[in-house]
Amino acid sequence: MIEESHKLLTDALMDLNAISTDISNIEIEQAIEGEERICFICCNSYEKEAFYLGPAPVNDSITVANFHLKLNYKIIHMHNPPPRLFLTSFDILLASDLKYLTVFFCGHGSVKDNEGVIVFDNGYIRSSTITKHLNLLGKPECCKLIVSDCCGAESVWCSGSIPKNTISLCSSPGLKPSLQANVKGKAQGLFTYFFWKTATKFNALPLAAIIQSANQHLRKFGQTIKCETNPEDVIDQRLLSSIQGSVNINKILGQYKNRKKFYQTYSEESLTKISKFF
Repeated sequence: MIEESHKLLTDALMDLNAISTDISNIEIEQAIEGEERICFICCNSYEKEAFYLGPAPVNDSITVANFHLKLNYKIIHMHNPPPRLFLTSFDILLASDLKYLTVFFCGHGSVKDNEGVIVFDNGYIRSSTITKHLNLLGKPECCKLIVSDCCGAESVWCSGSIPKNTISLCSSPGLKPSLQANVKGKAQGLFTYFFWKTATKFNALPLAAIIQSANQHLRKFGQTIKCETNPEDVIDQRLLSSIQGSVNINKILGQYKNRKKFYQTYSEESLTKISKFF
């Protein structure tokens, strides 16, 4: 079973390398030179036996990469990096003259001294550190989508203090674990699978509607997506709307005067019908 898992991991890494640039051993500045849209993936399957997650994080990374490829993003990634290398790369990207930046972390999360952390094979990074770097270095003119699918703890991104022009998504609030499942013969995290599948299917609808629809599936497994945005009304626009074009929420509110009631009425069937109007 372990041998089979390692083979599946190797195969998944080959697929990821075919669509993304591995920046583990090259200068990140070289990889992003001349680019305006970057999707930075930190995927951790872990080498430590106690942490090992198998191919699922890599399969999740491929899902995220494919979504962004359709939007003409340059995809770069690291697999099982040391925390210092990840943070250095994170800083460089935040400080760069990018117009659009997505950061996706997939791996373990945990809690250290009552503070959320993201876990690496040989260390961790605290929530306060991530928040500090994000606020100090993040450029307000850059559209930032910060996403994590962590097993064991909520996201360090969703800390209640994010800079302007930022969307922060995490797989489950509190200490609920992010779950894996076998999807079409491949191990994947449920958050990543349902969120990006819904985002692809209903890309014409506001982010709030996509989250609500994905949560209908995730609640069956005890998970819900946590989202924070700055400014708040970004949630009423299409995901990465600066590229795809925004949608006027009033156009689809129709007979619903109460926005909360409107989002509560979303179902897979109604979303399909509504999306045909865009």
